[in-house]
Amino acid sequence: GRYSHQRTGDGGRRKKEPRPETVHADRRVVNVCRTWAKRDGAEVTGKSQLPRRPRRDIDVLTRQEIARMEEMALTERDKLMIRLLADTGMRVSELVGLRTGDLVERERTNYLLVHGKGAIDRVVPLPPALRARLERYLKRNRRASSSDRIFLTHARRSG
Repeated sequence: GRYSHQRTGDGGRRKKEPRPETVHADRRVVNVCRTWAKRDGAEVTGKSQLPRRPRRDIDVLTRQEIARMEEMALTERDKLMIRLLADTGMRVSELVGLRTGDLVERERTNYLLVHGKGAIDRVVPLPPALRARLERYLKRNRRASSSDRIFLTHARRSG
């Protein structure tokens, strides 16, 4: 089941307390079901209290570490990929799925249309300098390609 058990020294089993994240997720489902039932005309009272989830400390790269990674990249393509990941917070799968049509401008501000997990799209701001780099990269490196993907794999050399 969802709640695991631990063996005790005498051969019995003792329930282990579920993590706060698990309790939170379970109660959210209960609240959604109550909302559906209420919408369908059922008489529903109360709401499950969601426990506070502990804040997680996330270890992130410093600006200097990101700059160093970008310096170490061998091609402009790889440098742009590192910079986009760092500046936008998108996933690698979202990055490699980017297409030229995903570069958009609204009200004189540049954005990337990012196609996320679960078919959830979002618009991510794109700094002007990074937009200019992307456009230069596309003009220089994508002339011969029929694909509209922004980042293609490197061509293999025979030999």
